[in-house]
Amino acid sequence: MKRDIEVLNRLYKVVDMGILGVEEVIKKVEDPCLEKLMIDQKKEYAIIRSDIKKFMDEYEEDPKGINPVVKMSNDLMTNMKLMSNEDDKAIAKMMLEGTNKGIIEVTNIKNEEDFKNKEICEIVEHLLSTLEYNEKELKKYI
Repeated sequence: MKRDIEVLNRLYKVVDMGILGVEEVIKKVEDPCLEKLMIDQKKEYAIIRSDIKKFMDEYEEDPKGINPVVKMSNDLMTNMKLMSNEDDKAIAKMMLEGTNKGIIEVTNIKNEEDFKNKEICEIVEHLLSTLEYNEKELKKYI
């Protein structure tokens, strides 16, 4: 059970970071197709976050999201990266970098764990396939 909670928290942070990334840059996107992609990404992340939260509720645990210091640092870094170049290509590249970090983290989770709980394994697979889809779609804009 303790291991499941640790895995769920790691997954929750990946999803939280994805939602945060979209929220930070979507208002600067000009291409309506890229904007729709990002809206759809955020919706899918929210669904996965809800699934994770349901599991955490069963364990009577609150999910641990992104550390406020990490969030603030991410905000600053995003603003600095976009200060000189706010075009859609730069935004897509930055989102792609974040997505790749998520893929690496979720792949590590998948490879490290011997999942006893099939539903948690399904969440891992769902998140990984979502991230891989997002990666493929974002590449169209760089």
